[in-house]
Amino acid sequence: MSEEQKESRVPFTVYLSQGKQLALKGDNERAIERYTIGLENKEDDLNLLLDRSKCYLRMGNTVAALNDAETTLQVNKTFLKGLLQKADVLYAMGEFEMALVCFHSGQRIRPELDDFRLGIQKVHETIDNSLGSLSPFRRKNEGKAQIHEIQDKGGNADKDNNENNEHIHRKLLEEFYVDRVFLNNLLKNKDLTTTRSQGDQKFEDLIKTGQEYLDLCSEFWRQQKPLYARVQDRQACQPKNSKGQNPNSNPTSYALQSLKDIDHLLHQDKPKQSLKVAQKVMCFVKRMSDSELPTRNEVLANLHNCIGNALLRLGCIDEAMENHEAELTLAVEYNLEEYRSRALDHISHIYAKTGRFAQAVEVLQERLSFMCSALDSIWLHHELGRCYLELKNFSEARNHGHLSLNEAQKAQDSEWLLNAVVLMANIDMKLEDYHSAILNFELSLNEARALKNNEAEEGILKSLKKAKYALSLKCKDPSGSNQQGNEAHGMDISLGITEKDEENDDINTVPKQQINQEANPVVDASSSSIEDKV
Repeated sequence: MSEEQKESRVPFTVYLSQGKQLALKGDNERAIERYTIGLENKEDDLNLLLDRSKCYLRMGNTVAALNDAETTLQVNKTFLKGLLQKADVLYAMGEFEMALVCFHSGQRIRPELDDFRLGIQKVHETIDNSLGSLSPFRRKNEGKAQIHEIQDKGGNADKDNNENNEHIHRKLLEEFYVDRVFLNNLLKNKDLTTTRSQGDQKFEDLIKTGQEYLDLCSEFWRQQKPLYARVQDRQACQPKNSKGQNPNSNPTSYALQSLKDIDHLLHQDKPKQSLKVAQKVMCFVKRMSDSELPTRNEVLANLHNCIGNALLRLGCIDEAMENHEAELTLAVEYNLEEYRSRALDHISHIYAKTGRFAQAVEVLQERLSFMCSALDSIWLHHELGRCYLELKNFSEARNHGHLSLNEAQKAQDSEWLLNAVVLMANIDMKLEDYHSAILNFELSLNEARALKNNEAEEGILKSLKKAKYALSLKCKDPSGSNQQGNEAHGMDISLGITEKDEENDDINTVPKQQINQEANPVVDASSSSIEDKV
C-alpha cells in the first residue's frame, strides 16, 4: 500500500489534532499543511477551515484567512465561530466598517456572547480614536480631489492648521519624521528643485514622490495605531508611581507597585504591554544591589514569573519555559519555597500543554512533595491522573483520580468533585469498565446540573451516550473481538476533537495559582471527548 493510500485512510480528526498541536507550538506553516491534508479527506469541515484561517491570520496572510472564514459561512450560514473569525480578519485588514457589520450580525444572533460585544467595542474605539481627517495625510497636488474641503478664514488659520498637521505627522512617523523635515527643506531650495537628474527627472518631482510615500505611511499607521491608542500604550507601559517620580528614591516601593501594574495589565488581557513593563523593571532591578533593594531576589523571581506568563499568552512557549525555569533556579538558590512551588506549577503546565506528559509527571511529583493546601492536593492529583491517562498508565491514573476525588469530597468542593468524577469515568472508559463509567458519568451529570453548568452537562451527556453504546456492543460480543465496537469508542474518545475542544484547549492544565485567583476551577466535562487533552 502506497504512502498516499495509507494517508487517505487516516481519519481527518488526526490531522485536526496534529494541526492544533503544531499551531500551539507556533509552527503555523506545518499546521496549515496538516489542515489542508485533512480537508482533502473531509472537504468543507468547519473546524479544519476555521483553524486553518486562524493560522493564515497569524502568518499575516489575510486574504487566505478571509477565504477560509467565508467558506465556513457558505457551508453553514449560522456558524458563529466562522462569522467571528471573518470579523477578526476584516479588522486586521483595516476594513473596520465591514468588521463592524459582522460583529453586529453575530450579536443579533447570540447577544449573550461577549466575543461579539467586545468586537463591536474594539472597532468603535479604533474608529473613534483616529484623530483628524484624512486630509492632513493627502498631498495637495494639482488636479487631485480633496477628501475634505477645509475653509480657513485668513492666514492665521492656515498657519495653525499646518502646525497641527505637522504635529500629527511627527507623532505618527516618530523616528522617520526627520526624513520628512529633510525633504521639506530640500523643496525650499529653488536651485536644487529646478535641476534635473541624470535620468532627466526633475529633483522637485523626486522629492515630492518621497513626501507622498511618507504621507502614505502616516495614513497607514494612523489606521493601524491611532494616536490616542499610542498615548494610552505609552502611559500603560509606565508603572503608575514612576510618573514624575525617581524610582531610585524608593526602589522597594517602585518594584512592588510595578509588579501590581504588570499583573493588572495581564489581567486586562494585555500581555504585550505587561511584557514591556516587566522587561523594563527587570533591567532596573538587576542594576540594584541587595542593600539598595532588600527584596531583590523575590522581585526577580516575581518578574520572571510575570514575563513567563505574558510570553505563554503570546504563544512563545520556549521563552516562557526559560523564565519559569529561571524563577525555579532563584527559588532553589535562595530557599524561596512559595516561589519554587509556583514555578513547578507553571513548568508542569507547559509540559502538559505541549504534550510532554512524562516530564509533566516528574515535575508534578516533585511539586507534590511540598506542603500544600487542600485545593493544591486536589489539583495536583487530578493533573497527575490526567497525565498518566495520556501515558496509558491506567492504574496510576486511577490511583490519583481516587485521591483527587477523596480530597474534593473532604473539602466539599463541588467544582473539583465534578472534575474528579469525570476523570474517573474517562479512566473507566479506557479500561473498558463501562458499567463503572456509566455510573460515574451519571454522578457527574447530577453534579453539573446542581452547579447549573450547561456546557459540562452537554459534554457529559454525549460521553454517557458513548459509554452506553460501547456497553451494548460489548454485551453483544462478550469476547471483546468486536472490532467495530472498539473503533466506535476508540476513535470518538481518543481522536475526536470537536468544536468545544478548541474552546477548552487547556481546561485541564489550569495552574494552581490561577485557580486560587479565580476560585472557580474549570470543569473538564464540557467537550464531547472529555479526555482528549490535558
